[in-house]
Amino acid sequence: MYFVAPSRKNCIINGTKSGIGGIGELLVIPDLKAHISDTGHLVLTDKFLSGMSAYAERWPGAVTAMLMISDTPDSNLDHVEISPGVFPFNVESTTGEQEALATRMRQASIVLGGSLRVAGARQVGVKEYSICTQRQIISADVSSYVRRWKRSIEAIVLDWQERCVAGQLAGIQCNGIPTYSIFKKLNPNTMLFFDSRIEENDLIALDALGQRATKLLAGGPLRLTFTGRLVRRKGADVLPEVAAELRRLGVRFEMSICGGGECEQQIARDLREKALEGHVRMLGVLKYREKLLPFVRENVDLFVCPHVQGDPSCTYIETMACGVPIVGYANEAWEGMAELSRAGWVTPMKNPKLLAARIAELDQNRQALVDAAKAARTFAAEHLFERTIDRRIEHMLSCLQPPQ
Repeated sequence: MYFVAPSRKNCIINGTKSGIGGIGELLVIPDLKAHISDTGHLVLTDKFLSGMSAYAERWPGAVTAMLMISDTPDSNLDHVEISPGVFPFNVESTTGEQEALATRMRQASIVLGGSLRVAGARQVGVKEYSICTQRQIISADVSSYVRRWKRSIEAIVLDWQERCVAGQLAGIQCNGIPTYSIFKKLNPNTMLFFDSRIEENDLIALDALGQRATKLLAGGPLRLTFTGRLVRRKGADVLPEVAAELRRLGVRFEMSICGGGECEQQIARDLREKALEGHVRMLGVLKYREKLLPFVRENVDLFVCPHVQGDPSCTYIETMACGVPIVGYANEAWEGMAELSRAGWVTPMKNPKLLAARIAELDQNRQALVDAAKAARTFAAEHLFERTIDRRIEHMLSCLQPPQ
């Protein structure tokens, strides 16, 4: 199966764009899977499509995404159906058969991502999940002890294999501090980035940030939020418990929960049983730029983040861009980012009462919230989507050069 979408900015002839200085194709092999819609079109996430489009606009050769096709949608909230001719990159599907995949990888100038290591292919690895985070995700997602044990062993073996061959890669791009700390020791051409889709126009205006700080310092209920997938790996199921503890501690607060997922009905039921409807609102899935970002910029003082695993979630940078500090569990992703950004606080893992206790302390020290909000915006401004993509493209181009 082969899909070709013509470029909006570059000339495509038979699916191939002429390279600059002999630079050829960038082949991207993500972990993400696509599925087929009822109309027969591919369905992918808006986040993936925007990233691929940015590659295509900057890479001096052709750009192709090679995807596995799933029978069912995943749990992401931003699915988009691809119409032919809309996006500036090619899309191919693969069954994962190794010999055919290896042959295809050797045809590209450079391969970004993918777990298969192929002699004769110039590859740049993408690392997001440390083995610690992988096991946390398995623990949160898999109820069966036997399946958890089996998947954990598989993850450990794969992680060991990836570390063994890390030095053979042309380069490695690490999304977040946990994987960067590991792989920079294994490959000298390793770069750190923080993935998001935040653009300069998404940053909260400085005058708006000042107005919100004035309102926060004047008193009134502390405005809290959680945004994202309402799934256990994100800790969404404990939000009612956090809210109940805040009420017990006498904190005046309002909490908004934005998103959807497998825990949505359970959360709504827990809120009713705990009589928390007067404190907590469930707003459902809000359109990202049209509704969600404006809501967070205008109506939130503190983000509550009980993520029970350390995946490098876009939520961190996206929240900081709104000038909103974060208080969350000490998973390895947020713990490292909190220290680097000075934009929030960490609390012990899987302890919603201690999370609520820290929120209660911050309610009594609102100047700390104001200072962290400024630090949050500053950090997000240093890691805008456009700048991050430019750095990643520069890194991949450097990987085409022979070692010195």
